[in-house]
Amino acid sequence: MLEIVEQQPAAPSQRPPLLFVHGIMHGAWCWEEHFLPYFAQQGYPSYAVSLRGHGSSPLSGALRWVRVADYVADALTAAEQVAQASGRLPVLIGHSMGGLIVQKCLEQRPAAGAVLLATVPVGGALRALLKVTLRHPREMLAAPFSFQPALNNAEAIRWMFFSSDMPTEAFERYRRRLTPESFRAILDLALFDIPRPSRAQRVPTLVVHAGADTLFTKADSQRTAAAYRAAYRCVPAAHDVMLDPAWQQTADIVYQWLEETL
Repeated sequence: MLEIVEQQPAAPSQRPPLLFVHGIMHGAWCWEEHFLPYFAQQGYPSYAVSLRGHGSSPLSGALRWVRVADYVADALTAAEQVAQASGRLPVLIGHSMGGLIVQKCLEQRPAAGAVLLATVPVGGALRALLKVTLRHPREMLAAPFSFQPALNNAEAIRWMFFSSDMPTEAFERYRRRLTPESFRAILDLALFDIPRPSRAQRVPTLVVHAGADTLFTKADSQRTAAAYRAAYRCVPAAHDVMLDPAWQQTADIVYQWLEETL
């Protein structure tokens, strides 16, 4: 059974539930410290799923061969469980690869809305993958076997995910919770299973670009926003916007958009 963590508002709420979907190497834990309590306090029933092989969600077989389509199936399963529990379709909120997963979910089913945070863009993640490979070739050459070398390289992890001014204690705490990732899923999000906006359900959508993101550019996020006719915002944060020291700026933007749009 998939791990789904939740935080509920203190009082009954008529606001739609939120389902948070993590990116590569992360799990539901990345939403628990800031985003789940923040949005629950604002009256939104808040849930986060760990995709198979991440967090406490089980895995059958080898992680390296798990496909993006498998992760999409996990997110859809979690969305159905949230809808059954709350009686309402959730807003899907995805970070990085989770943003791509949300885009692929919308190709199959509707949602109350979608928020894409530092997301894999509509053109896929090939350029980001090449950027990481050029900067950290040893770790990426080992990727078909395991992403463990990248996990052991603190400089690589900080460059990909975290701001340079994140305190060392927080950085090490988050780094210890990162896990290896599926090599096949990385290929899918780069080349073989990229978003198809023309097939997606049209739902209210927000795209948030991380201004200090080393993986995806402002132009990537703007193209994604245009493809979904989405609202676009930019925050002064590194790629992991939900753990960044400036996390509340991102949360405030998402909250304001939810209040104004849904």
